[in-house]
Amino acid sequence: MSRFDPAHPHPSNHKEQKLPFAFTGGLGMPPRSVGFATAVLGFIGITLQLFVYPRVNGWLGTVRIFRYSLCLFPIAYTLVPYLSIVPSVAPPPDQASGFLVWLALSGILLVQVVGRTFALPANIILINNCSPHPSVLGTIHGIAQSVSSASGTIGPVVGGWGYGQGLNIGVVGMVWWSLAVVACIGWTVSGLVREGSGHEILLEGEEDKDEGKGTPGQKHDRDDSAEGGVGMRPGYTRERTKAVLRIKEA
Repeated sequence: MSRFDPAHPHPSNHKEQKLPFAFTGGLGMPPRSVGFATAVLGFIGITLQLFVYPRVNGWLGTVRIFRYSLCLFPIAYTLVPYLSIVPSVAPPPDQASGFLVWLALSGILLVQVVGRTFALPANIILINNCSPHPSVLGTIHGIAQSVSSASGTIGPVVGGWGYGQGLNIGVVGMVWWSLAVVACIGWTVSGLVREGSGHEILLEGEEDKDEGKGTPGQKHDRDDSAEGGVGMRPGYTRERTKAVLRIKEA
């Protein structure tokens, strides 16, 4: 998006920038600079995912790293609009440039990349482990991908409309701060997430196999009254298996 130019303001009644919210404009970067920033973004993301994520995940665990990474998105979405008011060595309508511009841009991109790099693998792992049995793993992943695709379809439409409305009233950050609120809600709800085993129940015919593989002295808590021949895996309570059965019967 082009930078704010007091000589040719848009909208026409927006004569001056008023912090902290009533300001508009962008960095006015050409495709070449945008492509360079995107390439740096991808390089940082690949490096973090290959060399940093496995160690951090082993240290913190999947659930905690998922929650911690989600808290980075509200920070990034809140700060993005303020890039338009970072002091530049070039006056508008020229491209924003200078050490401060690239420092601010790199810092915000780093926050976003770290959050995305840690959240996406953890999200896939948690979806995989929430399956009560491997036989329904494909269904669960199908539902997850459908929700993701629906969000990817609706998101740009709603976001583009909100971005346009913000520009019309001289508040470029309106849609970004709305995303920050949604990200905060997602971070809060992540406190309810727990990590399953991916195989919390046993179907008919799997009980004997599971018992045969048990180590001597290992206690297997089974629900012999469960319908459909569904037993319980070691370490899981009778109530959780009955809850799964009620879902299956429904």
